[in-house]
Amino acid sequence: MIPKLFVRSKGVPQDDVEHIVKVIKECYGTLQPTNLEAVEVNIFQRSSEALAFLSSQAQAAGVKSSGYDEEFYAYHHAWTGLPSIIISIEKLSTLTSILVDACIRHEVAHTVLHGELRYYVIPLPPAYQKLKRCLKLPEEYLLDLTYLTSIAVKDYEATKLLYEHNFKEDQLKYAEHLLDEGLDISLWKIVEHNPSAKALFLTANLKVPFCIKPLLNQKNIHLRKKLEDCLYPLHEYQQKMIEIVDEATQHFSEDTYHNIQVVAENHSQKILQKIFNINLYKSSGQKQVG
Repeated sequence: MIPKLFVRSKGVPQDDVEHIVKVIKECYGTLQPTNLEAVEVNIFQRSSEALAFLSSQAQAAGVKSSGYDEEFYAYHHAWTGLPSIIISIEKLSTLTSILVDACIRHEVAHTVLHGELRYYVIPLPPAYQKLKRCLKLPEEYLLDLTYLTSIAVKDYEATKLLYEHNFKEDQLKYAEHLLDEGLDISLWKIVEHNPSAKALFLTANLKVPFCIKPLLNQKNIHLRKKLEDCLYPLHEYQQKMIEIVDEATQHFSEDTYHNIQVVAENHSQKILQKIFNINLYKSSGQKQVG
C-alpha cells in the first residue's frame, strides 16, 4: 500500500518536487507498508529554511532540539504523530543522482519502521540509568546519549529493510559516501580530553557504523576496510566501536526498544565506563562484554 502523501514545497523547481515524489512512491511500492496511512513531505530549496521548519516543528511538539541534526540532506521524525520527511534541495544538490535517491529512500524506510511518536520519545535504557546513578549525570545529558544511540539503531534498521528489498547498489553507494565523509577530526581533538563531550562524540559516531552494518554482513569486504580507516583517528576506540556494532547486532530483534537497550549496554561496558573511569558492573555480578 502506498500511503497518502501531503507534499509541501518552498522555492523548489517543480521538476525536483516531481522526482522526489516519484522516488518516494516507487520505494513504497516496493516496501509495501501495511500500517502507514499518510506521510508528510516538506521540501525546501535552502537548508536554512529546512532547519528553521524542523526547529518550529520540534518546538510545536515540545521536543528539545539536540543540535545533532543540523547537517542533514533529508530528515524523518514523527513528533506530531504523523511521519514527516524534510528535504533540503540545497544539500541534496551536492550529491550524485544515485546518492540523492538512496538518501530519500533511507527516510522512506524510517517512515515505514519508525513512523510513530513512540520511536522518538524513548526512556533511558537500563545501562544509562546505571550511569546516571553512578555519576549523578544530568537527565538532559543522558537523554542526549539515548537519542544518539537510538539514531544508530534506527539507521541500522532502515538500511536492513532497504537491502532486504533489493535496494542494494544505491545503499552500497550511500554507505561508501558516509564513510568517505569521515569524522570531524577537529572536533574530536577538542573533546577527547573532556569525558562528557568525548562520550557524546563517540556515541554520535556510532551512527555510520550501524547504518552500514547490514551491508558488511553481505561480504562487502571493502566497506570493512573503509570503516576501519574512517574510525582510525579514534585510536584506542577504533576497534571498540567496531566491536560494539558487531556484538550488539548479534542480539538484535524486531523490537527497536530492545535493540537500543542492547547497544546502550555494549556501549556502556566497552566505552563509557572507560571514559568516565568507573566500573558499572563491579557489584552486580553481571558478566561484562568483551
